[in-house]
Amino acid sequence: MAVNVKRTVGKGYVWLILLFFYFPIAMVVIYSFNNTTSPNSAVWYGLSLRWYKALFSNAQIGLAVRNSFLIAVITVILSLLLGIPAAISMWERDSKINRFLENMSYLSILLPEIIYGIAFLTWFSFLKFPFGLYSVSIAHSTFCIPYTIIMVRARLSTVDILTIEAARTLGASKARAFCDILIPDIVPAIVSSALLSFVLSLDNVIITTFSSGADGTTLPLKIYSMLRLKPSPVINSLCALMTLVTFLSVALRYLIDSRSKKNKAQ
Repeated sequence: MAVNVKRTVGKGYVWLILLFFYFPIAMVVIYSFNNTTSPNSAVWYGLSLRWYKALFSNAQIGLAVRNSFLIAVITVILSLLLGIPAAISMWERDSKINRFLENMSYLSILLPEIIYGIAFLTWFSFLKFPFGLYSVSIAHSTFCIPYTIIMVRARLSTVDILTIEAARTLGASKARAFCDILIPDIVPAIVSSALLSFVLSLDNVIITTFSSGADGTTLPLKIYSMLRLKPSPVINSLCALMTLVTFLSVALRYLIDSRSKKNKAQ
C-alpha cells in the first residue's frame, strides 16, 4: 500500500513538473491560432490561421529565417569537423594535455554566454573582421564545439579500443579501421551533437547580439525587436513553428538512439 502511494505521489510530482515546464509553451501554440489583434490577449476570439498567413508573407521574417538556418547549418558543419577529431584524439591518447583540454571543454559550457558575446565582440573588432553572417557562424561554432567534444567523447568511452588494435593487427589501415569500426559506433553521438548544435545556434540570442551586424539578423533577434517595437500575434505563430522544429529535432535524436540500442542488443 505504501509503495503504491509513493509511486502515485512520484508520478504526480513528475506530471506537475512537466506541466510547469510545458504549459506556457502550449499556451503560445494555442494562441497562435487566436483571431485577435494583440499578442498579449488572453481572450479567445475564435480559431484562425490569419497570423500564419501574415507570417509567411512577411519578407523580413523570411530573411531572418534564412539567416538563422544558414548559420545553424554552418555551425553544425564546423562543430563536427573540429569537435570529432578532438574527441577522438582525447580518447586515443590519455595524456595530461588531453585531460586538460577535456576539462576545458566542460569549463566552456559553464561559462555564461554574455562572456562569450563580449569576447567575440572584442576579438572581431580587434581583427577588424566584418560583422555579419560569418562572424555569427564562427561565434556559434566556437560555442557549440565543446558540446560536440563532450558528447562524442562520452560515446567513445563505451568503445573498446582493442577492437581497433585487432583490426590493425589483421592488416587494416588506420583509416579503414576508423571508418569500418569506430565511426559506426559513434554515429548516434555525432547525430545527437549535430542536432544539439543546430538547436543551440537556431535560438541563440546573447552571443548573436554581440557578434552580428546589419545583415546578420537572425530569427531570435527579429522576435526580440518585434516584441520591443511593435508586438504582433505573428510572434506567437513564429514561436510555435520554432517549438515544432525543436521538438522534431529531439524526436529524431530519440529515434536514432532507440534504433542504435536495438541494433546493439541484436
